[in-house]
Amino acid sequence: MTADDVEKVETKYLYPDESHVMIVGNRDDFSESLSTLTEDGSVNEVDISIPRDPPSEQQAEPTASDKAAMAEGQKLMASVKEALGGSAFDQVESMRVVTDQGGNESTLLIQLPNKLRTEMSTPMGSIMVVDDGETMTMNTPKGKRTAPPSARQQIKGQLWRSLPYLLVNLDHEDLSVKATGEETTEGTTYETVEVQPPAGDAYTLYLDPQTMRPRRLTLTTMNPRAGEVSVKQVFSDYKEVSGLMIPHTTETTQSSQQGEQTSTATIQSLEVNPDLEANTFTMDTQSEE
Repeated sequence: MTADDVEKVETKYLYPDESHVMIVGNRDDFSESLSTLTEDGSVNEVDISIPRDPPSEQQAEPTASDKAAMAEGQKLMASVKEALGGSAFDQVESMRVVTDQGGNESTLLIQLPNKLRTEMSTPMGSIMVVDDGETMTMNTPKGKRTAPPSARQQIKGQLWRSLPYLLVNLDHEDLSVKATGEETTEGTTYETVEVQPPAGDAYTLYLDPQTMRPRRLTLTTMNPRAGEVSVKQVFSDYKEVSGLMIPHTTETTQSSQQGEQTSTATIQSLEVNPDLEANTFTMDTQSEE
């Protein structure tokens, strides 16, 4: 094959004026605008990014009924906030919560809007989780590592099920609440609100219509080993702390095909707006005494 042969084939089959150049990648990573590669500066962009949620889970445009339910849900949650402390929640910038669960003590530090640090003792050793607002790092008996997105979502989801954290963040743009009507369970009728937090599974709050205090929480989640797990939490022993009424006892029951398991967590101390060291939300911080 000669150069002339190649030129003949090129002339017959290739049409540079009608050709197209396809570039695949993240445009934010390109050093220059793609328009510099064309004569007239025109670029046809096609979004081929993978959706965050499966098609079945992507939210459709809310109906008029959905909008009414969301408005009622916001109204109910505003009543909950007012009943449990009102404007006192607006003064919260950080919290320190010490909890005992089955003899294992954990300390949770939160700094709004998105930093957390938790230290806990377990039969397998101590565990520390630190989130500086951008990255979550975990230090376990197996070593230190950056938490994968799935683990970060799970831990953030647990935080969103904390009543004081939820009520402090009611105006979060990615939080959705929807009234779901009355429900009677174990002889008591509650107002129910479905909560879809920015992270973690959706859950339902059961509100005492007389006091507007949340009394129960239910959700369904998936566990890699147990499969579908139904979770029920019962809140009790409300106490006032810095103007906030907080349930100090939470009984959690988890039911799956492997059986049922119940545990009780009790708040030992709760401090609003504590003094925090500058390096509290870095992994190198030493455990607090």
